[in-house]
Amino acid sequence: MKIVIAGGSGFLGGRLVDSFLQNAHAVTVISRKPQNIKVQLAGSEIVSWNDLEKNTSGNILSDTDVVINLAGESIGDKRWTKEQKSNLLSSRIDPTDKLVEWVNNSTARPAKFINASAVGYYGNSGGEVLNESSLAGDDFLAEICVAWEKHAARLDQSHTKLILLRIGVVLDPQEGALQKMVLPFKFFAGGKLGSGDQWISWIHIDDLVAIFNFLINMHEIAGIVNATAPNPVTNSRLTKAIANTLNRPALFPVPAFALKLLLGEQSLLVLNGQRVMPENLLQAGFSFNFPEIDAALDDLYHK
Repeated sequence: MKIVIAGGSGFLGGRLVDSFLQNAHAVTVISRKPQNIKVQLAGSEIVSWNDLEKNTSGNILSDTDVVINLAGESIGDKRWTKEQKSNLLSSRIDPTDKLVEWVNNSTARPAKFINASAVGYYGNSGGEVLNESSLAGDDFLAEICVAWEKHAARLDQSHTKLILLRIGVVLDPQEGALQKMVLPFKFFAGGKLGSGDQWISWIHIDDLVAIFNFLINMHEIAGIVNATAPNPVTNSRLTKAIANTLNRPALFPVPAFALKLLLGEQSLLVLNGQRVMPENLLQAGFSFNFPEIDAALDDLYHK
């Protein structure tokens, strides 16, 4: 199978490239700076966005089976100024438009287009149990996800199946949200954030990679897919699980007002939550290796 990935140099993209290559797939990565990632993603073909736009690298889509869109600047690395919020949106919309146009105008259409969005689509939903048919929220993260999916939906779906993948908080000890969550515990300063009642829909990195492999091989599945473990937890529950896994206390809660003062609007990343269920994956027969938070953290830190 030939797979084209936009945004393949991030921590998820790198894991996907490794997995696909191990399964004997051919992988092409589209990057803004292809020279910088040739060693990192050895074994895959690297092309630039300029090559894609000018079609100077030959027919990149020739014999392509799946296109995966992971492009987008990290949501949590910089404070959300007006300029940064615009950058976060454009870093997702612009590459998506280019990919969709490229696929729609090609004579050789891939079978699937997987657009990786986030469960932030659902906004702050309290304790309501959500599935793929639940409505969008109205905060900034929801606005980004709605716009992102709207642009992906411009794909000509008469030839290519569109999967809108809404990913939960990815648990990986080396990068992403978990690394930031764990840091205070290593200094014996961990605790719940805000009330601790906000729900966190999480996914073990290995299960997320397995979900992508499942989706590229399942011909029937299309539409919206929640990529979350089937047992979301509250922030308080996650805090206790991290403390137990690392054998550290959880004695220092951070009040909501302090997070708002420190992070501004970006505090909604940790104070808002969603209780999301992966109904479409479960109905399609996907089996999670890490459905429970304690076993997931134990595997990540003690395997």
